[in-house]
Amino acid sequence: MGRSRRALIALLVVLAGLGVWFAPGPLARRSPEPSYLGRTVAGWETEIADWEPLVTGWGNKTGRWTWWARQGAVAAPRGPSEMPLLCGDPAAVPVLTALLASRSPRVRVLAAEGLGAIGGPGHHATPSLVRLLDDADPEVRRQAEQTLLRVDPEVATGAGVRWAAWEGIARR
Repeated sequence: MGRSRRALIALLVVLAGLGVWFAPGPLARRSPEPSYLGRTVAGWETEIADWEPLVTGWGNKTGRWTWWARQGAVAAPRGPSEMPLLCGDPAAVPVLTALLASRSPRVRVLAAEGLGAIGGPGHHATPSLVRLLDDADPEVRRQAEQTLLRVDPEVATGAGVRWAAWEGIARR
């Protein structure tokens, strides 16, 4: 009986070890990274870093960024062929919300702009947008204010963001 008991205990230890070895870990239990149009958040960050909007109107013959565009005199066209995240598709909300936490100010601005194009259906990103109101980058703060007014005007007002025709968007 002693020998069979030891064999049974050894078998149980081996089975427990195999169970621990093959059991999904804590990383496997997390929800997958959000994706949009087949790209993950990391893929979109790379895309935004490489993206250069085309400029129409005044400028050089190539239509690329010029001195005029940098001065804000020429607006970049926004369309599906340029940057799908800016088209106002509510399916992009999870990716745009994740991009608001990026280390790159350019990515955060574009994510906020994309949520602004979506409007009300982007209300799930409201807490992240409120955090961006205190961002170190002034352009990120301005875009977060504009987006918050479009996505959730009540939360924007509560956060001190208001629209005045003579001042534009201002924060108290």
